[in-house]
Amino acid sequence: MRFTYIDDPYAKGGKLAGRRQVNPDLTVKDAVDVGLFRRQIGEALGALPKRDGGFSVVVADTYSGIHFKAYAAQSGPAYGGPIDYFEEFESGLRLRPDVEDVLRRFEQVITGKVPNE
Repeated sequence: MRFTYIDDPYAKGGKLAGRRQVNPDLTVKDAVDVGLFRRQIGEALGALPKRDGGFSVVVADTYSGIHFKAYAAQSGPAYGGPIDYFEEFESGLRLRPDVEDVLRRFEQVITGKVPNE
C-alpha cells in the first residue's frame, strides 16, 4: 500500500492545506464533512487507530517518505505537517510541489479515484 498509518506521537507542525485546496473537485459540503473524511480514510487505509479525544491520524506515503497528519479541527478536515513542507515564493510561502502532489494523490485514494497502491 502506498499510504499507511504510522504511529508518530512527535509529529508536529501546523496546517498545510484544507481538503478543497488539494481536491478542488469536492463540494464545499463534502470538504467540511468530518464524518465523511473519517469514513473515506478508514475505507481506504483500514480501521482508524484508536485515539483519545479528537480525530487526527499520521499517514506515511511509502513512495516519497513524506508523512502528514489528516485531522479535523474547528475549520473542518485538513492536512498538517512541518514548516519545512513549505518553500519561499515571490510573495511569501507556498506548499512544496512534492508535498502538494502527495496530498492530491492521497485525496484521490480516499475518494476512490485511484487504488492505494
